[in-house]
Amino acid sequence: MPDRSPLAALVTRIERAFVPPHLRGDVVTARTAGLVVGFSLLPILFVPLLAALEWLVFPPEIATNAVWLVLASAPVCAAVPFVLRATGSTAVAGNLMVGYGFFLFAVFGYYAGGVQSPPAFWNVLVPMAALALVGRRGAAFWLAAVLVEAFAVAWLQGHGLRLGNYVLPERRALYGFGSTSCLAVLIVLAGLVYERTKNATIGHLAACNAELARARDAADRASRAKSDFLAVLTHEIRTPMTAILGFTDLLREEWSESGVEGRNLVTLATIQRSGRELLDMVNDLLDLSKLEAGKLELERIPYAPAELVSEVLEPLHAVAARKGLALELALQAPLPDVAHGDPVRLRQVVLSLVTNALDYTERGRVAVSLGVSPGPRGECLDLCVRDTGIGIAPERLASLFEPAFRSSTSSPGERVGLGLAMARRLTELMDGTIEADSELGTGSAFRVRVPVGNEIAAVHPSPPTGGERSAPAGNGEELRVRALVVDDGVDNQRLISHVLHRAGAEVDTADDGRDALERVAAAAARGRPYDVVLMDLQMPEMDGYTAAAQLRARGFTRPILALTAHAAAGMRERALAAGCDDFATKPVDRAELVERIRRLCPEPH
Repeated sequence: MPDRSPLAALVTRIERAFVPPHLRGDVVTARTAGLVVGFSLLPILFVPLLAALEWLVFPPEIATNAVWLVLASAPVCAAVPFVLRATGSTAVAGNLMVGYGFFLFAVFGYYAGGVQSPPAFWNVLVPMAALALVGRRGAAFWLAAVLVEAFAVAWLQGHGLRLGNYVLPERRALYGFGSTSCLAVLIVLAGLVYERTKNATIGHLAACNAELARARDAADRASRAKSDFLAVLTHEIRTPMTAILGFTDLLREEWSESGVEGRNLVTLATIQRSGRELLDMVNDLLDLSKLEAGKLELERIPYAPAELVSEVLEPLHAVAARKGLALELALQAPLPDVAHGDPVRLRQVVLSLVTNALDYTERGRVAVSLGVSPGPRGECLDLCVRDTGIGIAPERLASLFEPAFRSSTSSPGERVGLGLAMARRLTELMDGTIEADSELGTGSAFRVRVPVGNEIAAVHPSPPTGGERSAPAGNGEELRVRALVVDDGVDNQRLISHVLHRAGAEVDTADDGRDALERVAAAAARGRPYDVVLMDLQMPEMDGYTAAAQLRARGFTRPILALTAHAAAGMRERALAAGCDDFATKPVDRAELVERIRRLCPEPH
């Protein structure tokens, strides 16, 4: 426990007055600074005792000088804390204090007869004080100074130098006793100040640590509040975006099948593209929040690098064609067929870099190259995205990978975005590197290196033909299942029901978890139970977690697919723990949704 005595409280107040804040950062520095203050003020208490002793043992003409010298030490020592506050250096203030003590004891040794006098032995205090105030090196220096002074005086005395011993003969016993007593008192006072200063410093540091802990807790609460806010915000944006993108996609498909052409399809394509850009920004914002909070976890699964990059570029060829640009992919042999890492995050990086290049290139081409090269911990994928766009000013390269927000000084073509910031954070999270070089009016090049893992399969020099893709909704084998769509949003109910109807499913809807429990029970009582339940997680009355848990408790054993616009960390695990079999975030791709249900219900009842 920190010392609560009045002396410790006094030392604490003195420390706060004279010790600069930057010296209070750790126990050793703060304690040393406290000792400098304490040891410099200690002689002020000792001055009357020493002055009285000097007045008693010296002749009047010598005693006057000795007493004035002792009295002068008080303001000099009192000035040391101000030196500490002015310089902010314990070494400067500590050496000043030790040096003045060395001078004072050397002078008294001269008055009392040299190295044989009692004050000369007080010099042992000089290196001891230096050890406490300025460390081992300082103690070694002052020990050397004391020894040199002692040997020098002894040598001079041996070669004819006569130092006056001004102590009155009848007072020499008193001087010896008084000197020894003063030395003992000084050591006791020094030890007391040392101990009290230590306790006061520890107590002060404990208070500082408690304040830091409170500040850290407040920062953690603020970070959690920000993450929770972003999670709620993304949920509220994703929910309507599901309906917007879903119905736009349905309209495009139906109009294309019915032969509608021209401006109407272009308008729908614009709505869909803008909606996906907004959704991408929302996803990036949420991922950036997870990265800052340290909650974004990576997978380590096998993937095909060349196929991944080809799939990212496939929908972007149309974007490049509309701008009259060439979008090229060059695969440099040898290239691993299989790498191990997080393909979803790598896909985000590639997509961010290529879309950024397309955004800022008006003519020419965007060239993507992919290869492999040795790295410090194994082989690495080398991805380069080079464009012939407007280029980047040298002064902007330093902040290129920071989140970009439009301001009054933004150029007309400068976009708001998080893509490059996300690309850098994700690359670093994958133990990779990303760098850029550019020249105004010529173009830019972004280079990414990402480890491919220790397990590498055979290599191939030729471009991939493209991976297998799930069939569009409504094509292929008919989805013969009875499904219950549970969602409190009418628009999302209609959209998901329409998608499943087109795929061949029989669909009912429920507005919340309680309604779902009743409909599942009623269907089972009629002898026509549902094959799958699509369960929204965020609903009034009864949420999806509770509904899923109660369905399992009532004996429902068929698949439950969680569908939510809430993409906060831990929701998948929470949904699976509640009894769901699978988890997907909205807006979900129609083909992917149908394929998930087909996997969950291979043999519908």
